[in-house]
Amino acid sequence: MDLRNACERWLVQALTDLGPVLCLHRDADPHALLGLRQATLIRVQVRIDSDGICESLSFLDADENPCWRLCLLPDSNYWAWDRILAELQCASESDVNATYCPGNTFWRCCPLRLHACATVSGPTLAAAPVQLSATGAQQAERLARIASGGRLAA
Repeated sequence: MDLRNACERWLVQALTDLGPVLCLHRDADPHALLGLRQATLIRVQVRIDSDGICESLSFLDADENPCWRLCLLPDSNYWAWDRILAELQCASESDVNATYCPGNTFWRCCPLRLHACATVSGPTLAAAPVQLSATGAQQAERLARIASGGRLAA
């Protein structure tokens, strides 16, 4: 989905509806949401391995380099995820990508809950730390190891 043409209100609401997620952002970015501002494209990523399924939204910059990623956790709202998938696939099937690219050492990983904030120009995203279930925390740690070779950011 091309973010330059996306309905920002739809995207803000859709992401807030996900509930707790694992956010992966560039280690150099001081704030977890900075990468989203650089994104121009969204790709759906799905990986299935012996530990189960990993579903995420990968946000790419103008050069199609990953700049932000949201991974679903057991605590996430899978109904909201299904609505996002339906919207993204309707927007452009070519943006759906069934591959996963682990091993990027520049990711910082943090569990958070996205919420909307009203601004003069319309709603924008904000983030807050979130308490995860034991299963959610285990999955977040596993995804952090896969994505960055490390642990969750403090």
